[in-house]
Formats: sequence, C-alpha cells, structure tokens
Amino acid sequence: MNLRHTLSLAVLAAASITSLQAGLVSSSAGFTGTQVVDFNQFGYYSFSAGPTAVSNLVGVPVEFTATTEAAVMGSGGYGLGDNGYWNLTHAGLNSSSGYMQFTFLGGAVQAVGGFINYAPYYYGEAIIEAIGAGGTVLESYSLSNLAPISTPYATDGGAFRGIARNTADIEAFRLHNAFIVLDDLTFGGYAGSSISSTATPEPGSIGLAAAGLAALALTIRRKR
Repeated sequence: MNLRHTLSLAVLAAASITSLQAGLVSSSAGFTGTQVVDFNQFGYYSFSAGPTAVSNLVGVPVEFTATTEAAVMGSGGYGLGDNGYWNLTHAGLNSSSGYMQFTFLGGAVQAVGGFINYAPYYYGEAIIEAIGAGGTVLESYSLSNLAPISTPYATDGGAFRGIARNTADIEAFRLHNAFIVLDDLTFGGYAGSSISSTATPEPGSIGLAAAGLAALALTIRRKR
C-alpha cells in the first residue's frame, strides 16, 4: 500500500466521522416541525420517579422517568445555588446525582433541547445526552465544561441547550446531576446549517476511522 492510497483511506474515514457528527446547540432556531412540552398541566409540585406522561400534545406521547423519587414536575420554588431560583413550571431532577429522562414514545426525533439551568460548582457535573435504540448513548455533552450556564442569583434564569443529529434517531433526552431543571422541552427535525465542532463520532464511526488511520501510523506520527 503506497502513501497516496493510505491517505485516501484516512480521508474517507474522516469523511465518515463528519457525516455522522452531532452537535450541542444553544438555540432551537434550526429545529423544524417543532413540538413543545411546557409542563403547564402540572400544578404545584408532584414528586415522582415516574413513569409519567408529560406531553400535552395530542398524538405526540412523551414519558418522564427519573432515578430518584425526589424528582419534581410543576412549580413551587426551586433553588439552584449561585444560579438563583426558579418558580417556572418545570421538571427538575432535585438531586445532585442521577438523571431524569424524556422518552419519545411517538417515534425518534432529530433534535431536542429546552430551557435549562442547574446548580453550579458543588453539585455535580451537569450533562445532557441523546439516547438511541436500546438505551445507547448517541451523544453526551457536559454543560458544565462545554456550554456553562451562569445566572448569578437570578429568578427564572437559564439558557437553551440541546442536541441536533443528522438523522432522526434520538429516542430519549437525558439530563444528569446538579439539580438540573428543564422547561419547554422542544423537539423535532433539524435543518440548521451549522452543527457544533464539539460533536463526537458514533462508536461505528470510530471503528471505521481506526481502520483508515491505522495504516497511516506506519508513516505519520501524530503530534500531541
């Protein structure tokens, strides 16, 4: 195998990664056919690990589950440490560890997100994930590290955070740790022109890339 052939394999492998990338998004501007769950059907706090039907949309069933019975839906005052206080109608993990999950029983979606906040610093790492078939983690992003939300002592402060994919394969949206809270769960298709460069390849893409790059290792040493 000559160097030109080896480079071609590497380029094809890299192209495969790019085509399967996903992205961490900070706006729903690129979402299409958008549906929103606002949790307004819940009054004062309801504490439960679920499963609980949360969609107020006919024909678009969404199910809430959590790892703790302390998880809440509704409104009633929710502290976020240095990030302030929420009195919005929302879903909240209400724990420094574990996760809450929203499963799209009506079919997989291409993009999902919502208005989010969390308790920073001492309460764990806030993470959002796109979950695929069989519970596979398609994408995982640390908000604390990659897209921090800072709303010092605000009331009802937060920011949109979500995940967009190139195909509609997101079966659930998972939010971890840090007393993380969510309002206006938003989901649908995606037609955005840019996807974050923080995206990571799916496991299958990693294997394909390795096949192409392994040959390169004989002739090219990557700089650290």
